[in-house]
Amino acid sequence: MLKYLITATAIAFGAQAAADSPKALIIDIIGSVEPAVEAFDEIPAGQTLTLAPGSEISLTFYPTCEDVSIRGGTLSIGDDSMTIDDDGEVTAYTKGECPGNVELKASDLINAAIITRSNDSRPAISLRPTIAVIGRDISRFNAVAIYNVDNTLVQEVPLNGRKAIWPADVAPLTDGSEYLLVVKGTDVQMQQAKILAVADAPQVIILRQ
Repeated sequence: MLKYLITATAIAFGAQAAADSPKALIIDIIGSVEPAVEAFDEIPAGQTLTLAPGSEISLTFYPTCEDVSIRGGTLSIGDDSMTIDDDGEVTAYTKGECPGNVELKASDLINAAIITRSNDSRPAISLRPTIAVIGRDISRFNAVAIYNVDNTLVQEVPLNGRKAIWPADVAPLTDGSEYLLVVKGTDVQMQQAKILAVADAPQVIILRQ
């Protein structure tokens, strides 16, 4: 018997969600989950996750943009719903904002001029963002850097696995200012995108290669 059902009704994931598109983003894991997953892995429809007793997982469900934390049990991800069996417990459930998305462009140079100045090309980023990098060759990237549009460095943040968290002791980005975001690595082309710092932007932003 299913204990919980989280389902999308009027809220859609994009214009029309593709069958193979990711449905959830893992934010945090405490304990053991099978199959093994990591923070900032994306989960497709049809995936089942089994949590060891006492283990917890926090995730964002894309179709409803809801943040959910679950302890124990088995979680099943569907196209427009999540189900949790009787052994699981929802410990937190809030209506939030889906993470922002940034498409990266490969380049050998740090140069804001290579990015078009169209307003539509500047995704909004939080002033103190949590940044997740998703795509190929993740292990070869080691840092995310923010530059002013004159190519002067604002801050470089090391990647811890797939995520980079803005340091608490570093001044926030300036609301309304445009920046260049660069993902750096070893023996791999840098990935870049122009962004706009916005105070009420989603805390988490996903960088896609």
